Amino acid sequence: MPSYHWNSDQIEKIKTLYLENKFSLEKIRIAIGAGTRSSIKTVLIKEGVPIRGKTKISGDQYAIIKKLYLTDRLSITDISKKYGVSDTSIRDILIKENVSLRPAADANRKITDLQISEFIRRYKAGESTNDIARDNDCTHTTVAKYLRRAGIIVRDRQELKSKVRLTKSQLIINDYLAGIPMTRLAEKHGCVMATIRNILLDNETKLRTKSEAFGFPPTEKHPEICKRYKNGETLSDLGRAFKVEHNTIKKVLKIYDVDIRGLSLARAIPPDSHAEVCRRYKNGENVHAIANDFKRSKESVYKVLELYDIPTDYRSNYVVPISDHEIVGNRYVNGESIERIAFDYEVSAGSISRILRRLKIVVRANDSGGADTVNSLINGEYRFSSIDETDFYVYSLVNQSEHIKLGIAYNHLLRKKDSKGKYDKALLVQRYASRHHAFVIEQAILEETRNFSHFPDCLAGWDGFTEVRRMTFESAEEIFIFYDTELDCMGIWDFAVKYVPMTDDERNRILSQSILDHSISNI
Repeated sequence: MPSYHWNSDQIEKIKTLYLENKFSLEKIRIAIGAGTRSSIKTVLIKEGVPIRGKTKISGDQYAIIKKLYLTDRLSITDISKKYGVSDTSIRDILIKENVSLRPAADANRKITDLQISEFIRRYKAGESTNDIARDNDCTHTTVAKYLRRAGIIVRDRQELKSKVRLTKSQLIINDYLAGIPMTRLAEKHGCVMATIRNILLDNETKLRTKSEAFGFPPTEKHPEICKRYKNGETLSDLGRAFKVEHNTIKKVLKIYDVDIRGLSLARAIPPDSHAEVCRRYKNGENVHAIANDFKRSKESVYKVLELYDIPTDYRSNYVVPISDHEIVGNRYVNGESIERIAFDYEVSAGSISRILRRLKIVVRANDSGGADTVNSLINGEYRFSSIDETDFYVYSLVNQSEHIKLGIAYNHLLRKKDSKGKYDKALLVQRYASRHHAFVIEQAILEETRNFSHFPDCLAGWDGFTEVRRMTFESAEEIFIFYDTELDCMGIWDFAVKYVPMTDDERNRILSQSILDHSISNI
């Protein structure tokens, strides 16, 4: 048997647990995390601590124990310490002697008249019996007992809990109406934003739009906003300048009938500069330098070069060539599965699904290759069968400074953990109220940026590589802001019809059915 060498701190802890906390030898062993029951017992004996035992108290001592409890008003705990036994042993003796036991908290008459007056004052002020008991080293039943003796009607605990919930809900509503955003309320009350939203909706509180949430520029600033926009500044630039949401800038412009530039026009290089772009690229200048001179993104330069059929190294080998899209469609119509076609082209099932949607080919039921589809969105099936908050994200990639990864996930941090070490930093995360919203945003942006799909060879075979884009984050952010603004203004179904690739059948179903009244529209 091993010999245990206890230090002074361990010995004192053993004595405290045994004498004051009334721990058994086994419980002390677990609490200390060392030794055996026998070695702990040896320590107690060496320290002169009497070991509790069933035969410690004889029948002749029962009368003395009754006197100590009834006449001297000692508590069961004090008597058990005096005899070195457990509280249960003393309690059993008193019960055998037909002694009526006092409430535990009243055993030593610790509650004074001054404390009782304090109980009454604090309870009338609205404090709970639990809070009062905690401050006076007694139980809530003891507090309630003295309150009743004083003629105070004690509140029903279940009713109190209900009132607390109602009070907390009212505080949340008041704070929201005072302008505090839902994200901050969720942090304050230790819950998720969906809980705050549900409380507000359950109490028929009108939710603020994004524009209302971020405020509205003063009227005297409106002419400046219109002038700067007409001079070429973007919605996002103006939003940052005036410290409001980009959608708010758009609403200001609409008040004054200012035409909103489309996304491609807003980011495009002017036609009269195309010749210079092509000349400089052919003369050996890199795309980055040309883009900087024109104050546009590299993607804008690539689009000009593509327009004039100037070859570049921009396209990846790991996407389906446009010339093969009709072949993909024919193979699918002739019965091949999405997964089979994706395997042959070394792309994801989602990439094949998007090609089929652009070709207006209806994807067969249960043949989405694991990807979200417009069909399942319309039917409310699979991952669209419930309303769950979902992140749209943009991540940088490890050791790939020119590439970014777009996507959606219920939790972008968990998706990063599952990325096999490929995800680096979260550049943009927008949480939407449902996967439905996140999906249509993702599909619109993937469609907008598909000409910039580029996949490095070292990432071949990695899931989701078709959502990798070789573009600057600033360009991706501008695209996101445009579509996010459109979604906020148009609503999910009108947005999907206009911007998400889908078949004519799917588009007609959205337009003709009562899908516009679906509960998703109200989120």
